[in-house]
Amino acid sequence: CYGPPLDNNRSLLRILEAMIRTYSPFLLSPVLSVEGEAIRWAVGLMSNLVSVERRADIVLHTDIPFYIVQNLRSTPRTNINEWTEESMEEMSLIFLCNLIKFEGGREMLKTLEVNAAIEPVLGKGGIHAYRAGLIHCALAEEGNDGDDDYKMTQSYAADGEYPPLVQRSDTMGEF
Repeated sequence: CYGPPLDNNRSLLRILEAMIRTYSPFLLSPVLSVEGEAIRWAVGLMSNLVSVERRADIVLHTDIPFYIVQNLRSTPRTNINEWTEESMEEMSLIFLCNLIKFEGGREMLKTLEVNAAIEPVLGKGGIHAYRAGLIHCALAEEGNDGDDDYKMTQSYAADGEYPPLVQRSDTMGEF
């Protein structure tokens, strides 16, 4: 039983889920909007929430991961040079990096076919490609013993920690 955050349609979690669902079309516009900014910061909040397994498990029982993957998949900014610090795309990758630390998160992301969403970023260089590579390697079905990137990612996944580039502090406490 996950309790009030999932059972109560007025909980902050359910409000953020509804907001992300309702305002996602605003992300397709090249015009900066309040609605798009609201989603961007909601995804940033979600990326911090899912850094702890208990909270990640609760978020996985919502449609939030689906909407975040869909928004990343349909971003109008196909050139990753346009993905700036704290952009919706960057915050989405951080959210996904935090989810892959946990078995439930990896299973959900496989179901959502997240590799198709991150494929355009892989191998492009920079922090976004690095994060996409971590996600891709963590979701790989089988590792090749000679694949250093795969072994590194699996080592981090086993420890539940990631390099400083994707690690988030746990300062928010529990729900």
